Amino acid sequence: MPVMGTLSPISFPASSRQNPGVDHAELIDRARRGYQRAGRGIVVVLRGDEEPRYAPIDEAKASLAGADAEPDLLASVIYATAKYDPKWEAVLFLEGDEGFTVYIVRTNRAEAIGGISWSPVN
Repeated sequence: MPVMGTLSPISFPASSRQNPGVDHAELIDRARRGYQRAGRGIVVVLRGDEEPRYAPIDEAKASLAGADAEPDLLASVIYATAKYDPKWEAVLFLEGDEGFTVYIVRTNRAEAIGGISWSPVN
């Protein structure tokens, strides 16, 4: 997924990509700066990337559509970016070991909006 610009690194514990130890206030501040430069968008964290990146919503939607992403994942990104308050919240697109999850991150918690998983269901 091509995204615009990089932000300074956020530390993620190597042992847990599914539930990273993200400093919510720091993530929101970085997203706010991205919003000021490029408008509504998402902070993208993909496995193998050294740091999170900010993607304006039009670019993120085009990347997901071009990659034939699951419609539910695209719908989650669209919904979250329309719903969040860029002054107090951020949208996080996180790739984990078993799928992708879209969150609205607030200083005191994160709300999972949607995602996809490719792990077997029992």
